[in-house]
Amino acid sequence: MNLRRARNAALLSAMAIGLCGCVAVAIPVAAGGVLASSATDGIDTKSDAAGSAPISGVEPIAPPPAAATAEPAAPRSNRAIGAFIAYSLRVREQQLALSQDSDSSVRSAILREPSALNGERAECLDTAPTVLIDLDPAGALFSASTTLPATPQLSEGLETLRAHGVNVAWISGASAAYAGDFRAALSLSALDPASTDTLILMRYPRDRKQTRREALAASSCLIAIAGDERADFDELFDHLKSADAALALERIIDDGWFLIPSLVEPSPSPPTPISTEEPEA
Repeated sequence: MNLRRARNAALLSAMAIGLCGCVAVAIPVAAGGVLASSATDGIDTKSDAAGSAPISGVEPIAPPPAAATAEPAAPRSNRAIGAFIAYSLRVREQQLALSQDSDSSVRSAILREPSALNGERAECLDTAPTVLIDLDPAGALFSASTTLPATPQLSEGLETLRAHGVNVAWISGASAAYAGDFRAALSLSALDPASTDTLILMRYPRDRKQTRREALAASSCLIAIAGDERADFDELFDHLKSADAALALERIIDDGWFLIPSLVEPSPSPPTPISTEEPEA
């Protein structure tokens, strides 16, 4: 009896050791498989899997399908500038086509009667077409402390307009005393490399951009205006009691008036000086 009990005890011991060995091996392999999958999703792991035996009863975890890559949309700045150039060229072609018909003309970018808020525009004079670009950032004026970064799309587009007989004019509410700064900035940024464009600045303290825009339209065919806010098209936007009153004017956006990002790159703010004084006790 004792001999039988000893044999049974030895058999049970061997079975326990075998079972423990299986558990000790199986758990780390399974855990390693989960961690590898979570840490290498979408990564080729064939070299690691080649030396590993498949785990019985466990389905391999497939990596998630790669997300479809869509073509990035063109930045709005590029779309707006492109629309501005394309519209101006189209109007220039219309003007040339109508040059033989004295009873027809293209539309100006200036409102016929701004206070009416009906969106009706004046007719263009039979003169050289001009586009006007506002240089002032919203709520501020261009100054010598600001710079004009290179804008290749606009630079190339303006060269195309000039080649087709379209004049380019730049406007700012800054004093004409800073004309040299404007000329240098436009030349360095390649927006007016030859310094041949028209520059419209304020001549006296109460001069207004609105009167200068109207004067430009009275001496040329002002076909398009580009700026970074609606007040760059007409000063009436600065005096509206309700934006809803000017809803009829929204149809001119991208059809004579073009909202483009500010061309001015503000100068970085100077760092705050560090005080070397010891705090009072």
